[in-house]
Amino acid sequence: MSIKDLIYDPEYFLETLEQSCSDEITQYMDARTEEWKARGKDKAIRSSSLGTCIRQSYYGYFSDRESTPIEDMFARKRMYMGFVNEETQAKILGRMDGHLHGVESIEQNQFPVHIRVEEDVVCTATTDFVHEYDYKDKKYYVPMELKSTELWKWNEFKYHPYHLKQILLWMYYAKEKLNLNVPYGVLMYTKRSTMENKYVIISCDTRFEKMSREVQKYDYWKPWLDNHVSVIKSSINNNSLPERPTDVPQYLCKGCTYLDLCNRNANVETK
Repeated sequence: MSIKDLIYDPEYFLETLEQSCSDEITQYMDARTEEWKARGKDKAIRSSSLGTCIRQSYYGYFSDRESTPIEDMFARKRMYMGFVNEETQAKILGRMDGHLHGVESIEQNQFPVHIRVEEDVVCTATTDFVHEYDYKDKKYYVPMELKSTELWKWNEFKYHPYHLKQILLWMYYAKEKLNLNVPYGVLMYTKRSTMENKYVIISCDTRFEKMSREVQKYDYWKPWLDNHVSVIKSSINNNSLPERPTDVPQYLCKGCTYLDLCNRNANVETK
């Protein structure tokens, strides 16, 4: 095929366009996968799994962290568009005062976007962006977790609990373990077709209540966070399988790497 074919054969033009799209997404997703693997190269309790399912976090701690390639192009495109939304939001957020962490992909592996708690069992948490502010000789950190979606019932939607728990864990480690000043956190959903945003404000060191805003209080969740982190650490230290949670959506279970082990209530062999 040649330039002549691109001019006189529209079907060849379209096939080339589709292949270019596939190649771009593959290259981009491969690079993101390498970053993800670098962040997860050692044993740790990760907020992404602990916020979703305590058993997934437990199994994942004792397993070699693998990145299974996603072959389905529809799924790859959906993930790719999520990252495109992140990059777009970075340009918007970058217009605000303060220093924005998370704009460069390498920052996803660095403080304060990625935080690490060195205790008997290492705990880590990563969010998408962190605004850093200097005020009265103190530093303040506002974490943001971004999710892009195309929900049909957008007007009725508030948030997914496991997304809320993920950013709550970042706030918990930052505040309780690293003694950082965290006035509040923001969980933000963007509707891809219109760029409409929905926000959940997690008030922490700053009180916030406003009608029409979805507000969650850090103090309300803190007992759950204390217990949740304590249970997973105790389970790992004692090699004791935690109870199967009852609040994990079924569709998340179907795609879990550890579903067979979980269904059998099987423990793992420690190395």
